[in-house]
Amino acid sequence: KYLSISDRKFLIKKRLIKNDILIIARDITDYEKLKEKMETDKHYSMMGKYSAILAHELGNPLNGISILIQQLLKDKTILEDKKYYEPLENIYKETNRLHYIIREYLNFSKEIKLMKSSNNLLDIVKESLVMLQDKIETKGITISLSDSLDFLIMCDRDKIKQVFINLIKNSIEAIENNGIIKIYTNISKNIRNIIVFDNGNGIDNKFKQNLFELFNTDKEDGIGIGLAVTKKIIEKHGWQIQIESKPEEFTKVIIIIERDNESK
Repeated sequence: KYLSISDRKFLIKKRLIKNDILIIARDITDYEKLKEKMETDKHYSMMGKYSAILAHELGNPLNGISILIQQLLKDKTILEDKKYYEPLENIYKETNRLHYIIREYLNFSKEIKLMKSSNNLLDIVKESLVMLQDKIETKGITISLSDSLDFLIMCDRDKIKQVFINLIKNSIEAIENNGIIKIYTNISKNIRNIIVFDNGNGIDNKFKQNLFELFNTDKEDGIGIGLAVTKKIIEKHGWQIQIESKPEEFTKVIIIIERDNESK
């Protein structure tokens, strides 16, 4: 709550009455929240503007470098000489990684526009898993999908698919080998919780407080954008997201939605 406190002294027949003061308290919560929203919208607008400039200024030369290295890597002389091939291959990989960082940051900075329709959540989750199948098989991870995911929900299909790709990818990276990822739901009154659970390494305590902040990550090769984007998409849908985790034991991501969002 935000309160505005002011005082007024009493005047009777234009004479000041001593020691009598009227205290006035006004609830200005709505006004302050509106002001905060306007400041946030302005912030995202500026981020979008400068991100577009950044992407253009960095993207073009990076693209040129990437094309040049691709051509060099096809050269027969370089292919046969590890002294040149391996460093060039590493440069190519890092150039592509920079492309990825720029693209993800640009996506985060843009205002999200939803195209909602009625979708089966189980289908969305299965499509997300297909995109990550190679990584899942490489680590020998068991996937457990609950029948409770088989329901219709109003959402932007592509963006919620991106959410599950981000969350499942995080789970895969947290698991050493032969772990398990469970995706299921539970219902409490008018609330449905969608849960992504893994028995991986968990999250280091020092990263828990700012989990959804941009560039906050406990991964050596991570960039800390995935969860920030995920939270932004979830909140744009009017839902909530929470994370429970215990280092070296598990991580549980909970997406909280009102059942009014479900299609009949």
